[in-house]
Amino acid sequence: MAQLLAAPFSYFADDNGAPLAGGKVYTYEPGSVDTPKDSYTDESGDFPATNPVELDSAGRAEVWLDGFYKIVVTDADDVVIRSVDHISATNTNGDMRIEVYDPANVAEQLVGETAFQDLTNKRITTIPSSTITASLKVPAGSAPTSPFHGDIWTTAAAALIRMNGTTQSFQTTLDRQVTTADVSNSTSETAIYSFSVPGGNLSTNGQLILSLIGDYLNDTGGGSTLTINVKYGATTIGAFSLGSIAQNAGRRSLQVDCMISAANATNAERSRCRVSLGAVATATGTGAAPGVTQEAVHNSITEDSTVAKTLQVTVTHGTISSNISGRALGVLLTKS
Repeated sequence: MAQLLAAPFSYFADDNGAPLAGGKVYTYEPGSVDTPKDSYTDESGDFPATNPVELDSAGRAEVWLDGFYKIVVTDADDVVIRSVDHISATNTNGDMRIEVYDPANVAEQLVGETAFQDLTNKRITTIPSSTITASLKVPAGSAPTSPFHGDIWTTAAAALIRMNGTTQSFQTTLDRQVTTADVSNSTSETAIYSFSVPGGNLSTNGQLILSLIGDYLNDTGGGSTLTINVKYGATTIGAFSLGSIAQNAGRRSLQVDCMISAANATNAERSRCRVSLGAVATATGTGAAPGVTQEAVHNSITEDSTVAKTLQVTVTHGTISSNISGRALGVLLTKS
């Protein structure tokens, strides 16, 4: 549906502020003066207007737009008064609609590369994202020297916001898995989760947070050992030998939680990991004390986080049996 360029009509003035009597409004495809684009006579968008639209003696006209345009405004003799690229309409409640700015004409636009404009009680509506463009782009740069409350910016490694005097990074989901990964009938160390963390995600002050939920079954009629390892790059940051797990016909809950934190350098990290295995089978929300809980601390990781590193959770069973199984049911990996 088309929208009015300015309600209740569009008004244009010359360079002296006088009404642009008999002026003309040419509408083109964005970035072009060779390809005309229709404006419309009313909100329906069914009836194209003349191009150019001619202004009355008071410099007024109804100009209904649909999408984005390059607009060229001239006087009655076709002398250009103003040319603005990539512009859309303003709807009736005064919200702003923008596509992209033209750095060459910053002064002529509401939002520009170096322009500042305070918006009070307004909402910015951007174009929908597509396979070739995002809805809103915040180019990566450097942190402001003196950021204000509410400022948002991006660097090569993170998106950040200033809140209550503190700079905070947005928590970003790097990976999520809900497909069951099952290791059974094997005594080989096998991954139930593996993800290649792209380089640059930790930088010098970032964190990776891993949370895995799963379960464990030993229905062999006897005890069997279980070993769980968490690895980041070539470093085992958590090694958990859970001992001999007694037979149980039901699946015990299994949870793995781990945080890896940069230690003020891109090749120095610390980690804390915890593994919890349920004492008895429960799958209906009933609380039960954990059977085994172990924690692992690593304060001297030296992985180069500027390059991709594989983060893995592996299980090793002590007995080969189809009745022994370790599963990952859901995994969430975030970065902050």
